[in-house]
Amino acid sequence: PDKYDLRLAAADRFLELSDNDDARADVMLGKATVLFAQKKNMEEAEALYIKVYELCTDYQDVYQRLVDIYLERKDFEQALLWAERALEEEGFESIGGYLKGDVLLAMGRLEESIAVFTELTETDHYPAEAYFGIAKCHLDAKNYEASSAAFIQAFETCDYPETHYAYGAGYAYQLSDDPYRAMKWYTKVLDINPTDADALNNMAVISLDLNNGWDEALPYLLKAVELSGEAINPSMKTVYYNLWAYHKQILDHEQARYYYNLVLKCLGFDDDMAEFLSDTDDD
Repeated sequence: PDKYDLRLAAADRFLELSDNDDARADVMLGKATVLFAQKKNMEEAEALYIKVYELCTDYQDVYQRLVDIYLERKDFEQALLWAERALEEEGFESIGGYLKGDVLLAMGRLEESIAVFTELTETDHYPAEAYFGIAKCHLDAKNYEASSAAFIQAFETCDYPETHYAYGAGYAYQLSDDPYRAMKWYTKVLDINPTDADALNNMAVISLDLNNGWDEALPYLLKAVELSGEAINPSMKTVYYNLWAYHKQILDHEQARYYYNLVLKCLGFDDDMAEFLSDTDDD
């Protein structure tokens, strides 16, 4: 059995031995957390989180995980309900506000979400994540100037440099057709994390858009591949795709096939199917 199965078995045994509500709530929360991490039996995890809440309302994880579960299902009514319950619980007003802002954002109720996050910038001692929420709302609304400004506020108010705030600023500038500012913020991302594939890929795309050619774009892509160790993940998919396009353009079919194979693996195809599709690619 794997570590998750062992933890679930232990939780079930502890539940049999638990003789008071506090102990049972702790064990059920632990079991629900394992189920949530497995992503296999979310219905049971949901039921356990609700049972914990019925025994004790003082567990922050209950509100967060239930909101996560309902957002994943796009059950916005239930997600909003649990965010509101967190808001009503003494001591959880801040986390409840963030949960509510995220739910409203997911629902497309952007003005309401911005209002919630704006209030948090005034009440939270560490408002970076609130500015981040505002930035995401403006990004969804295609208000790129306001979005980049909020991402920058998030970056400037965080406790230590965070790549996702800097990346957001770069991305908003890129969408607003301001490539030089975008490059500036992507450079900040790489100062913090030199292996950030998304930033490297976007810098390559900007170089191409500026007609700087593959000579300037290619080093960013190759650096992403080198630093990632040819990782297979969604971020690297676009890097491999652009390298496939480059080698296709210069008629280097062997390398084009190689990178197309990596694209397919990032999309979830197994080795055999990726190899087959790479060999039959005619595009």
